[in-house]
Amino acid sequence: MPKRSFLLAVILLVLSMFAFAQQHFCSVSGKVVKGDNNPMEFVSVYASMQDSVVAGALTDQNGQFALKVPQSSKTYTLTVIYMGFKPKHLDFTADKGEVALGNIPMEATSQTLEEVKISARDGGRT
Repeated sequence: MPKRSFLLAVILLVLSMFAFAQQHFCSVSGKVVKGDNNPMEFVSVYASMQDSVVAGALTDQNGQFALKVPQSSKTYTLTVIYMGFKPKHLDFTADKGEVALGNIPMEATSQTLEEVKISARDGGRT
């Protein structure tokens, strides 16, 4: 009996892998640039649907990124985040094999960080 259960579990696992492998994906690409059109590298880019992150990547030295998300007629949100710049949110639909978002301009924030003071005390030890 245990052999039969094990064999059944293996067959179900293999079948589920084949079902997942046949899922169609959409390639999402774009380029993240500063206001002066210069590319931004190492920018965080991720796609989410209904508050669940589906895929993520970092931009390369040319500001380009590529993600693969499951094809869907529902709306995805692409979020682009980089320190010192306002987060950017773009909605797109991945119902085709490829979505090219083109240049995504980022806007610098005017926030500045407060200074950090570090101090130490001698705990009275000699």
